[in-house]
Amino acid sequence: MSVNGDEDFACGPGLELLVEVARLFASLGHHDSEGAFHIDGVTGPDEYSAVADDNVYTNLMAQAGLRAAIEGASRSATEAERLGVDREELAAWRRAADGMAVPYDPVLELHPQAAGFTRKAVWDFEATGDRYPLLLHFPYFQLYRKQVVKQADLVLALHLRGDAFSPEAKARDFAYYKALTVRDSSLSACTQ
Repeated sequence: MSVNGDEDFACGPGLELLVEVARLFASLGHHDSEGAFHIDGVTGPDEYSAVADDNVYTNLMAQAGLRAAIEGASRSATEAERLGVDREELAAWRRAADGMAVPYDPVLELHPQAAGFTRKAVWDFEATGDRYPLLLHFPYFQLYRKQVVKQADLVLALHLRGDAFSPEAKARDFAYYKALTVRDSSLSACTQ
């Protein structure tokens, strides 16, 4: 059932949107030799971390989109068939959703915003002084190579996909990223 009760939309244009979103994410990712599904080379909400692999926000939202498409196609099988969705495609979406890579740093006991993020050097906030927003004072090349966050990226994942994190992980992740987020974007305050 759709959130607003509009079943005509849910089984028509809504399903078509979900199917195309699932197809997009399925086409962007790949399975590794152990079955994990990776989405590489994306920019999540944090524009100071471009071309990242396995951005947690992106991967978790892709997972939710894939699962919503599976549910919608199962609920509206005739319409899904009209859109060309078959059992093989549904199975591929399910494998991708179930195998979605969500990076975790066991040493720090938190989720890196994207694969390898916590291995980067932390931005020198003390030396930055009042030179904010950073993008007006530093080349993106410097920003991309450091742990500094323009807008709440991992925190947005905690907010929108809270079901994917334990309460303890949420607390650790939030504290870690709060210290790294410079709020050069108005999109951070409302999430944090």
